[in-house]
Amino acid sequence: MDIPSYLMGKKAGGGGEASDYSALTNKPSINSVTLNGNKTSSNLGLQSEITSNDKLSADLIDDTSTTNKFVTTSDKTAWNGKYDLPLGGIPSTDLSNAVQTSLGKADTALQSEAYTGTITGITMNGTSKGTSGVVDLGTVITDISGKQDKETITTNTSATTTTLALASNNEYRYTQNLTSLTITLPASIDNDFIAWVVFNSGSTATTITIPNTVKISGDDVESNVFTPVANKTYNIGFWYDGVNVNAVVRGA
Repeated sequence: MDIPSYLMGKKAGGGGEASDYSALTNKPSINSVTLNGNKTSSNLGLQSEITSNDKLSADLIDDTSTTNKFVTTSDKTAWNGKYDLPLGGIPSTDLSNAVQTSLGKADTALQSEAYTGTITGITMNGTSKGTSGVVDLGTVITDISGKQDKETITTNTSATTTTLALASNNEYRYTQNLTSLTITLPASIDNDFIAWVVFNSGSTATTITIPNTVKISGDDVESNVFTPVANKTYNIGFWYDGVNVNAVVRGA
């Protein structure tokens, strides 16, 4: 071992010059081991020389490359659980047993079936419409249109005074000026009761009588009393709400 130059020329014990390192006091140390004699790195607690056998391989040193990235165990587990979709689609054998069973039922389910029997007759509302599988559609449509719940309009072109018994789903139109109009309700009121009355009040205002059980609102109505004025056309709508018969008046 080379002796540091600053130790050369020093006298042992503070005396004259020393030429023998081993005779020195206060020798230097490393890791509390005095530098005396031939010490190995192991004696001094130092790492041995790193050789080529101790070097990291290039693929571990370079972790910036996508192919050399380090992954955790949980990452590997997650990746192993992924499913690679086959190019031809997912085969049924890759599906759960329950799904395979459902698909099997769908394959055998009835999709459509043509009727191969013979139609011997067609009846609508109790009336025979034909005795074969072919029926004139116009006949059927005409029959349906006659059954639909449509409004009936009655127009009176002559009366100037009248008593009107309301019927449900009817509209009554008076083209002459009415001087007197009395309106009565059916003895039995259906839940879907509705009716309309249209009349003209001329230069002499119409005198009108409506049952006081009717709840009236609208034009020229005050305290549930409708009082027509002269030279005005009125449209009154009646309906039943399940409790009362109501009426609304519009005048122009």
